[in-house]
Amino acid sequence: MPWAGSAGRAALRRLMVLSATAMLASSPIRAQDNRQDDRRDTHPAIAVQVQTSRLARAERLYRSLGEVVSVNKIDITTQRPGTIDQIFFIDSQPVAENAPLVQMDSRAAVADLRNSTAQLHLARQNLSRTQELAAKALVPLVEQQRTTAAAEAAEADFQARTVAVEILTIRAPFSGVITDRKVSAGAYVSPGQPIATLQNLDRVRVRFRVPQRLSREVRIGQTVRVTSNLGDVAVDTTVSRIDPVLDAETRLLSLEAEVDNARDVLRPGSFVRVALVLSVSENAVLVPSEALVQSLTGEYLFVVDGDRVRRATVRVGEKRDGFAEIVAGLPAGAEVVTDGQFKLQDGAAIRIVQGPANAQAPAQARGPVPPAASAGR
Repeated sequence: MPWAGSAGRAALRRLMVLSATAMLASSPIRAQDNRQDDRRDTHPAIAVQVQTSRLARAERLYRSLGEVVSVNKIDITTQRPGTIDQIFFIDSQPVAENAPLVQMDSRAAVADLRNSTAQLHLARQNLSRTQELAAKALVPLVEQQRTTAAAEAAEADFQARTVAVEILTIRAPFSGVITDRKVSAGAYVSPGQPIATLQNLDRVRVRFRVPQRLSREVRIGQTVRVTSNLGDVAVDTTVSRIDPVLDAETRLLSLEAEVDNARDVLRPGSFVRVALVLSVSENAVLVPSEALVQSLTGEYLFVVDGDRVRRATVRVGEKRDGFAEIVAGLPAGAEVVTDGQFKLQDGAAIRIVQGPANAQAPAQARGPVPPAASAGR
């Protein structure tokens, strides 16, 4: 049948045209996919530096400012009103314990002491004579009692007059340094009026405060690291006193730590940096601080996974001396990127170099970088 043959051939031609059209339409897509695969395969690896996280001892610290005060500090004053006769000390110079500092006018007191001495001598003579007569039963008992009482009164008056003369010589109750002299010889001073200040610098007290949220974490004997701005010298000591109540206005808790200052490291009146050790972790995971990247959602770093990197969000603890404690999100022994991480994204290809990552340095075998290298960077 000729007609049937013609219809079949027409249908065949239409099928062939549709197949060719579909093939032509799919060719650009396959070509585009091939080009993308080629670009992905040929994307250059990013040069980075890495170090290995390690286990080490880490301390959780609270940092604050403190004030240095003397443990022993007094104002030198007189117990009796009068005129200063002599001053034996030199301002800002050390003095020994019991050394004379000031001599008050003692002429009247010395005269009273001489009179008391004569009265005591007479009373003793009368008592001795009365005792001799009493032994012979020539003196009544009342007379014996009277002379005995008179002798005792004369003795008490003599002792009082002696003390009155002694206290007119003002002496140092402890060794230290005299500062802030306020008067000169010839000045009239009253009891309680400061003449100068004496303070011992061999042992000082550091006062500092912590917020209310830490009030249950502090205790007597806790380690305190005190650093002076005078030469950046650090001294370790312990908490010696904790105020039982918080300040009603600031809600801060006051603490004190005594420091042996025989080397004259701390000066009373100065401010110091204080680091209170709240807790210690003996097996903390540490990474160089430069490995951390800040983001709006927290901190993260890049972990080496073969020839690529993996982004890991971590929880960071204490940072100190160029290292950061990783509380969660990273095991010990993992290699982390310390330079070049700002060019990376999750899954990026890398090549490890020695030296700055932005320099064209030759690739090296991947491995841990000694801590000394991190300290020198």
